[in-house]
Amino acid sequence: MSKILKYSLIAFVFVAIVNVFPSCKKAEYPNLIQGTWRRDIVEDMNSTELELWKFESGKLTITIGNLNRGSANYFIKNKIRRSYLTITDYQDINAYNADWLIRDLDNDKLIIINDKEGGILTKEFVKYSD
Repeated sequence: MSKILKYSLIAFVFVAIVNVFPSCKKAEYPNLIQGTWRRDIVEDMNSTELELWKFESGKLTITIGNLNRGSANYFIKNKIRRSYLTITDYQDINAYNADWLIRDLDNDKLIIINDKEGGILTKEFVKYSD
């Protein structure tokens, strides 16, 4: 086997491994996002307002304080290097109807980013309940 073929094979295996392992975690995203998430309002750390986003079987419900702000549909799109939370049909704030880049998602935290309205909008959440 020539050296070029051997190095090409090693490079191919390396690239395949790098691209497959992140996909394993992304496959768990639909299950990890289920439940209720409390938004950390980083713009105002003194805020006592409770904003909850509840993800349940493709339906998102947003509650602020005791007021239900509406519901929307959602799904997760996995691409090769990134995953997106896609929100549709939300009536209250049109900017929420977008593909949100999932920056981080695990059992305890969710960070999503959107640049639909000309600026970068980041939302950070901690798990509130399953």
